[in-house]
Amino acid sequence: MVAIGASRNDGNGTLLGYVRVNDLSVLLSVEEVRLFNFNLNPNPVKNEFTIQLNNTTQLENVNIYNNLGQLILSSKETTIDSSKLTFGLYIVEIETTKGKDSKNIELHSLELLSSFS
Repeated sequence: MVAIGASRNDGNGTLLGYVRVNDLSVLLSVEEVRLFNFNLNPNPVKNEFTIQLNNTTQLENVNIYNNLGQLILSSKETTIDSSKLTFGLYIVEIETTKGKDSKNIELHSLELLSSFS
């Protein structure tokens, strides 16, 4: 919502005030549009995960960021070796021929994942 106020003289020396309220939520809202879809499997991950794209989308680059936004790893492959990463939550950003998108992936220690089996 945006409120705009102003005053004006009515010609008789009296100041008149008015406020116009505009609802801009429709204009300012962002609807999420995905140009392509991809999956990260498995998630949670142990040692490696695979980026699955449809047949019409070609992978160009993969960047993996930690929860502080620091770039941890870059690759151009669809299978990512995550064995040297510490357990936690990561953001996997992929660039393709159709654009850029990201998803979260959870890396668990082997001991923690084996306790769920």
